[in-house]
Amino acid sequence: MNELPKRIAKGAVKFRLVAQLAKEGDPVNDPTAVWPADRERLELGISA
Repeated sequence: MNELPKRIAKGAVKFRLVAQLAKEGDPVNDPTAVWPADRERLELGISA
């Protein structure tokens, strides 16, 4: 985290927003649960 201010000071920061889609039976109320890697991922956008 210490390097983040230095990176931001150099110029614009870009990021991708990606959602992983649950399947039937996946725990959706436990943020510590890890879903299988084969779950579909949907790119929702890229910052400018």
